[in-house]
Amino acid sequence: MSAWKEVFSAEYFVDYARASREILDYIRVLWKEGFDSIVIPSRGAMPIYDCAKTVWLMESRKLQTHRDRIDSRFEYISSPLGRELILPFSADPVQEDKTQSSKDIRTFWTKVLGALVRREANSPYLIYYKFIVEQIVKDSWTSKIPFHLPREKFIFIDTVVSGRAVCEIFDAFEDEGLDQCHFILLLDREGGALKEKYRAKIREMEAARRCTLIPVRRLFTEDRGPAVSGIWSTVYPEFMSRVREKYKWAEDAYGAGSYYLRVSNNLKGFNNAGYNLPVTVINASISAIISESLRQQWATEEMVAQNISGERLKELQSENNAFLDYMVSDLIDDVSDYEPFDRATTKMLAEPRVLEKFPDAEVSVSSSHLVRVNFPLEVLARNLEKLDSYLGNVSNVFNAEGYFRNL
Repeated sequence: MSAWKEVFSAEYFVDYARASREILDYIRVLWKEGFDSIVIPSRGAMPIYDCAKTVWLMESRKLQTHRDRIDSRFEYISSPLGRELILPFSADPVQEDKTQSSKDIRTFWTKVLGALVRREANSPYLIYYKFIVEQIVKDSWTSKIPFHLPREKFIFIDTVVSGRAVCEIFDAFEDEGLDQCHFILLLDREGGALKEKYRAKIREMEAARRCTLIPVRRLFTEDRGPAVSGIWSTVYPEFMSRVREKYKWAEDAYGAGSYYLRVSNNLKGFNNAGYNLPVTVINASISAIISESLRQQWATEEMVAQNISGERLKELQSENNAFLDYMVSDLIDDVSDYEPFDRATTKMLAEPRVLEKFPDAEVSVSSSHLVRVNFPLEVLARNLEKLDSYLGNVSNVFNAEGYFRNL
């Protein structure tokens, strides 16, 4: 029990709620300055970002008139929150391949993003990504790409621990000409884990007004696995290796070919690949505790605004703290029997879903909980043939019967 308390501390949930409100405040300011879309590259950022969206919706419910509440919902849809693009910048270099680095992987995904921003409909990087979505993930292209595509002025929300990853992204964006975006960075341990050489670069970006820093006491969802963050990224190392060998444009492309998959329970029954009720309960509990932290913060602020202080304010805060501690204790009871941080848990969640689509695939999990999928030789060959067809026939990835609004 004590070990779990160090991870799921009520103070960390309160801090997530505070950070989510700050994110929303900055998004609203940036929106007025012409930044009208959001790009999310990080699994660890999703719980706080999702909470920022919850803040807006909770605020709209507090408006006095029905008309105001409806207007707030329409404003939400047209805001950057309604125009989000999730791209898996997750790095998973193959250790045996000394030519491959995490920076190269982030460069690959920067090229995908750059093609979207510049509307390069025939970009091989973008066509390859479309292929991954439709032929590997077996999903629809328009369900993963927003109808309002990002332009040059987009908001990039990421988590930062040592600073290495985001500095690699800074460099990749500069090389790609993506120099008008604004970074909102969530700093783990309030920036205490930053390495000095990366701290200097981040501070330089902040001084140039390209970057906003939000310190967080502890990013307990960072690289902890889908049982905690509610989302995972799938990578296809062998397939990407074959793509590099076969295509000139991909010679220096070390993109992992990954894709996010949210975790949610399949309600069709217990005996199917989508069943993961314990994880659904954990995700719901984490979300509920952050939402309760938000409610408590608003309640305290309202009492202060009404000049209610002294014993009554202390009494309310004591009641709120007790209820939050109860919710956290209940969550700890749920996770104690489930070991949500273990890679074995991530594999247990992901493998049935992967094998449902690819019965002969081999599934493993990296130390950062990326789900690796390797295909048999005949499946690799078949997918390469399909990719050949895509690269030869898909001349416009934005041809989706009027779906895209700002081409």
